[in-house]
Parts: sequence; structure tokens; C-alpha cells
Amino acid sequence: MVPNAFIRIRKISSLLLAVIFATSLPFSTVQAADFSPFGISISDTTAKQTGVTYTPNFTTATTSLVQEIDFDFSTTSGGSTRPAGMGLSGTSLGATTGLDNAWVMDLTHYSTGLIKLTHTGGATSIPSGTAITVALPNITNPAIRDCDAGSTTLTDTCYLRVTTYSDLGSTTVDSSNIGFTLSEDPYMVFKVEAVSSGTTTDGITSTLSSTPTTIDGGTLLQDTPQYLTQKITVTTNAPNGYSVYAYLENPLTSDNSSSIFSPFGATNATWSTPQLWTDPTGSVANSNSGWIGANISDTGVTGWSTTSQLFGPISTTPREITNSAGAQPTGKVTYITYGLEVNKLQPSDRYTGIINYRVEARY
Repeated sequence: MVPNAFIRIRKISSLLLAVIFATSLPFSTVQAADFSPFGISISDTTAKQTGVTYTPNFTTATTSLVQEIDFDFSTTSGGSTRPAGMGLSGTSLGATTGLDNAWVMDLTHYSTGLIKLTHTGGATSIPSGTAITVALPNITNPAIRDCDAGSTTLTDTCYLRVTTYSDLGSTTVDSSNIGFTLSEDPYMVFKVEAVSSGTTTDGITSTLSSTPTTIDGGTLLQDTPQYLTQKITVTTNAPNGYSVYAYLENPLTSDNSSSIFSPFGATNATWSTPQLWTDPTGSVANSNSGWIGANISDTGVTGWSTTSQLFGPISTTPREITNSAGAQPTGKVTYITYGLEVNKLQPSDRYTGIINYRVEARY
């Protein structure tokens, strides 16, 4: 009989196309000029931030009558798809420079990413070299990967095209595209929760209750396993995911002697080849006469594609207990169930140790 096996938990945290045109008719082409310079000021570049003011600033390249100015937000340069998370419905016409007071905002097409300004007096003359700024307040920023879905960083670049027209959206005067970058601060929440006695996870029913910080095996009777479970939740925006490892800081050791528990040692049991729980098989005290092992519910861990009722050894070697290949913004839950058992050769004593959880995020 071994009284009070007690473990304290510590969280460590490329078509070349040639076309020949032949014609006897003279022709001419008109091509829109680029704004120069052209920029955009954003009051807050945090992804998903609300109440943000976007202020495009551009200098006209052509002297022309202008009746409409379009601001078109998109996922690609010159594209026509609004970034999914970008909110434009609440914006309005803020302060302007280089424009008179007869310009009004048209939000009819905001859902496509397009905001229009039209001149109530019809086409008005704007000289080349006119510096124009237009404040567009109360916009919601896109989320990371709304524009570049394949991004593996916490930044994303979306685009704005500004176009001036000499009429209502048909005849282009000047036009340019510009990219703007948003970012997100890295975060990770690692949470350990208690699981009550009688709870079944992975086909194993806990015989004792855990706490977020302890695995208390109580009094161990020979050939009678005790199972204690903890719930682990990882919430993170790490683009390349994470891994969590569990390990003993030192072997589970008795208070008054050098007696120790061994890692779960059923036949063929390794962390990558977990086995059903069996009674300790040691024939000498302190050598497989007391076992500690663990079951995990994450089938994404190597060797654990099938997890039900299986256990692997817990020792001072870090063992991966859960992972993710990408971000988990809503949280991923994993259960880990610890098994403890002794046979008649394990010396009676109070055994204690520390299990560390090591969390590695990949940004």
C-alpha cells in the first residue's frame, strides 16, 4: 500500500502572346495617368479594429473635369473583391483638402468594397498637381488572411484603388493602386482545468478528481490503477500552430527513501506506440513495480491516431501531448489522463513529483 501519490503541476510555458493589329484607319488611345504621389494614412492598422479612419492622399496627374471619385478596397491590387472582414457600411465623408464642398458620398456599393464621391454640381475642373486628401472614418479593418489567405505571418496586405472620372464612373481621368498592411499582436492562452471523478474520456473513466494544479493519486492499493484527467485548452493566433509537451521534472520519488515510480512499461509501450494499461510487471522493488503513464485524446500526435484506452510512458523526457498545424483562435481542447499503479513490491511511502507542461508556439 502506497499512501498519497501526489503530483504538483507547473505550467511552463510563368505564355508569351504576340498579337499583330493591321488597320488602315488612324486611331488614338487614352490612358489614365497615375497619381503622384499617392499614399494612405490609417489611424489604426490592427486587424479587425473598429472605428478606424482611412485617409487616402493623392495628387492629380491630369487637368480635367471630374465628376466622380471612386475608392475601391480589394484583396488584390486592381481587384474587385472586398476583404471579407472589412466593414464599410458605417463610414461617412470626413474632412477633405483639395476639394470643394459640393462632394457627397455614395455608399450604394459598399458591400463590394466600393465607396463613391460625386459632385452635386456636375463635372468640376480640377487642375493637375492638386493635392487631395479624403478622410473616411468609422471603418472596420479586415482580419489577417482576409486578403492573403496563404499568409504565414501575423500581417496581411490589402489594397485600395482610387480613380477619378470625368463623368459618373465611365471615363477615367487618373487612377492608382496602393497596398496597406495590417497586423495582429501574437497571443496564446494555455488553460488547464480540473476533471471530476467518474468522467469518461477516450474510454477511460477517472477514478479520482484532479485540480488545475494537482494530480493526487490518494492511497494506491496494489494492482489497482487510479486514473486522473485534466482538460487542456490552447487558444492562439500562431500562424504555424504549436506543440505542448508534458514531462516529469524528476522521477516520482518517495519522501523518506530513494524509491521511485517507473514510466509505464507494458510490452511494446512507447510514446509513439501506446498500449492498453496493464499491472506493473516488475519483480524487484523500484523497477517497474510502480508505474506512471498517460493517455491523450489528440489523434494528431504521432503514434496516437487511435487513442482509446491506450497509454504511453511519462518520464523526464518531454512527450508531445497535443499540437496544431495552424492557428486556433477559438481554442482546441485535449484531455490527458494520468494512470498510476503499484504492485506488492513497491515500497510504501508518500511519493511526490512535478509535471511540467511546455508550450511552444510557432510564429
